[in-house]
Amino acid sequence: KALHPDDRYGVFKAWEQAVRDHCSFQLEYRFQRADGSITWVFGQAVAETDIHSNIKGFVGSITDINDRKQAEATLQESERRWRSLLENVRLAVVGLNEQGTIDYVNPFFLELTGYTQGEILGQDWFITFLPASQRSQVREFFHEILDHQLHTYYQNTIITKSGEEKI
Repeated sequence: KALHPDDRYGVFKAWEQAVRDHCSFQLEYRFQRADGSITWVFGQAVAETDIHSNIKGFVGSITDINDRKQAEATLQESERRWRSLLENVRLAVVGLNEQGTIDYVNPFFLELTGYTQGEILGQDWFITFLPASQRSQVREFFHEILDHQLHTYYQNTIITKSGEEKI
């Protein structure tokens, strides 16, 4: 009765499989208390067998993971808000990995440059978007930011799909 109604089927199926296959059981699910409050738990159990590999029982534990689940939900909401901001701001936003490869661009950047997301993702930022005369300096500045864990603002010229230079 303590199992949350929405989780019962999944818990029962996972438990049946553990019994049938003589394997361990591990699952996150919710308990619903008598007062209606809900607590997330992590249940795990290991089959205990006799010398003939017959299951004698299971040894297990249930751990309260409610705080972790709440933290995950808060983090997901923060990520959703951040993503919404980046998607809607009228500033060019570009995400680069440590090698300078583009792994994110916002819609305004696409509008500004005339590219599609598919044309940009995976490209080298320095070669694709910077005039040859600025590549070395901007690449050096980029590595300085990475090496020193700086969080700074930097402005430079970029080249659009049509070849136009924009600041």
